[in-house]
Amino acid sequence: MLPTNPLLNATAPAGSHLPVALLRQYAAGTLAPAAQHRVEAHTLACPRCADILEGLLQTPPTTTDQALARLQQRLRQRVQQQAAPARQVALPRRHRWLAPQLAAAAALLLGLVAGGWWAWQQRQHAPAPVVVAAPSPRPVEPAAAPAPAGPAPVAVAPSPRRGTARRARATAAVAAGRTARHLAAAAPVAAASPASAAAPARDSAALAGIPTISPAAPTAMAAPARVSEPLAKMRAAMPPPPALPATPSGGYAALREYLKKGAADFEPESPDGTRRSGRVLVRLHLGADGKIEQAEAVRKLRPDYDAEAIRLLRAGPAWVPGISAGRRAAQVVEVPVEFE
Repeated sequence: MLPTNPLLNATAPAGSHLPVALLRQYAAGTLAPAAQHRVEAHTLACPRCADILEGLLQTPPTTTDQALARLQQRLRQRVQQQAAPARQVALPRRHRWLAPQLAAAAALLLGLVAGGWWAWQQRQHAPAPVVVAAPSPRPVEPAAAPAPAGPAPVAVAPSPRRGTARRARATAAVAAGRTARHLAAAAPVAAASPASAAAPARDSAALAGIPTISPAAPTAMAAPARVSEPLAKMRAAMPPPPALPATPSGGYAALREYLKKGAADFEPESPDGTRRSGRVLVRLHLGADGKIEQAEAVRKLRPDYDAEAIRLLRAGPAWVPGISAGRRAAQVVEVPVEFE
């Protein structure tokens, strides 16, 4: 707001000085004689009021009012120009605390979006569930045959300690169980053996803890081990191994080059000495070791050409035996020999 100035505001109280409006009336000559006398007396004692009255007398009232209006307008513009930068600086300060909060909210939103995208990618590329086959049940061992009647003559040395006696009893029980199973397994063999007369002596020796070997023991030990039923089913369900044909050493390409060169060097033995061109198909009977056991011409050209084709194959590269059912096996192979 503009400061209160009695010179610029005619209605403002003059205090110890005369009002400006009163001085204007004096300059215009509209005051009564008594009021004029009082103004003159006051201006003689107050230099400020005398100065104002002198200025009002020098300019007309209209010019003075216009000059005062222009002065007030310029003052207002100057004050507004000085106050505008202060408002512009104060406005960002008022909202400066919003910037950190907006940045934190943006970072939180970005983190949520990134976490959701990562979880979606993990769900899309999740590995397929691994199916673990259940282990096949172990074969149940047959129950041990009951031990023969009567206590087994097991001698246990007396011991003052309780733990030693307990271990001795456990050892005796295990030995008795093994002896019973051994007798149950050897009973059929002993019955069929001609030395069955010595069975009571062996039984008593086994019960006494003395190791004995029966004549049928090697036969029983050489028998193949029993295959459990689940393992047998698994082997039956497995596909058979693939069969592989017999191949020449170095491959068929090397064999064809060898036959082509040998056929080109062949000189026919016919009386007229004429050459013929054609193919001789030779059937080879290969053994399990890959050796040629028999060779015969299935498709013939001429006796001398047929004999030369068989000779070339017999003198040619060795053969790798074929595979059938997982083992080497004899096979029959037919090989063409070209003569030009």
